[in-house]
Amino acid sequence: MTRLSPVNSSGREAASSSQAGSFGLGKGFIGSLTGNRSEVISGRASIKGSYFGRESYTQILRTDPNVIRFSANQSYRVTFRYRILTAPSKGFDVLFLSGKGLAAGNYVPGLTINGKDGETETATLSAKLRPYDDYWVNWSINATGALVIDDIQLVDVASGQVIASERGESPIAIENPAAAARP
Repeated sequence: MTRLSPVNSSGREAASSSQAGSFGLGKGFIGSLTGNRSEVISGRASIKGSYFGRESYTQILRTDPNVIRFSANQSYRVTFRYRILTAPSKGFDVLFLSGKGLAAGNYVPGLTINGKDGETETATLSAKLRPYDDYWVNWSINATGALVIDDIQLVDVASGQVIASERGESPIAIENPAAAARP
């Protein structure tokens, strides 16, 4: 099993197993680590995202498609625990996204989470990817709200193998490529 560790600005960091992994937290992402005991789901820390501005679809975190490679036309499952700190005005999303798929208007259905303050649940999104080789998993806040995420697992459905996991204990910041392109 691969433990995902956020990558640094050079794009890679050694993980605690045979493969490097990544979750983006840092410049251009609103996700951060929280060690606040009232917010942490498990362990010492959880990944926290909160946004109360005017933008839509504000990215909390994502996997790096250069590190975690998803095969075209294959099925994957992402499972994670979450706690809603402030109920979302329009939901929290988790999606498998592809730059090539977005350009072609060919989307994979995602999962939208709605709920009440304090709700702690496990979410699962299973999806068969389209014919693209550049997928990543993306978590975002659709409008406003706050949540924490923990105990993430990515599974190859065909083999049942956990291909990556993240507990949010010690990430390294990276820059969000979309934010870097903004003026």
